[in-house]
Amino acid sequence: MSETARRIKLLLSIKNNSNFAEQKKDEYSVNDMVKNRLYRLVSMKQVFLDNKNRYKSKNNLLFYVSCLINYWKKILGLNND
Repeated sequence: MSETARRIKLLLSIKNNSNFAEQKKDEYSVNDMVKNRLYRLVSMKQVFLDNKNRYKSKNNLLFYVSCLINYWKKILGLNND
């Protein structure tokens, strides 16, 4: 089951059953979701595992864009920090 399908199923189940979280918390493990996401990112060559077993991005574009946006926020006085 894809992650999107899993999320849709989860949301529909929560909507239809108020105590869904208690019943299904083991089935929707956060660790499993993170592992699946990292596996997909590695297989799509978006991230890689370095020699110290750390995941690193192959493309730093989004990092630099976020730095630029934070810089603009500071200049414009929009920082919430």
